[in-house]
Amino acid sequence: MDDGNCPIPEQFPEVRSHFLHVVGSLARRLLEAVAASEPAGHLASALAEAVLLADEPRLAREVLAGGPHALTRAIELADLVLKTTVPCVDAQKA
Repeated sequence: MDDGNCPIPEQFPEVRSHFLHVVGSLARRLLEAVAASEPAGHLASALAEAVLLADEPRLAREVLAGGPHALTRAIELADLVLKTTVPCVDAQKA
C-alpha cells in the first residue's frame, strides 16, 4: 500500500497521511500483541477492515473469515502493510 495506492484522493493530503498512519499503527499493535501473547483478534479485524479500503483485500478477507489460520494471515497482512506503508509515512513526515 504505497502512497500511489492509498484509497484517499490526493486532494486530501492530511487524510491520506492519517489513513496510512492508522493502518501502520494497527499493524504494529497487532504484531506487538502477538509477540506478547496477548489477545489480538480485535486488532486483526481492525487491520483487515482498514486494509480492505486499500489494495490488500485477499489477506484481509481471510482474516475476517476467521478459522484456524486467521491469525497467521493477520501476521502476514501486518507484515505486508508495514513493508508498504512505513516508507510512505516516513516520507510524509519529512
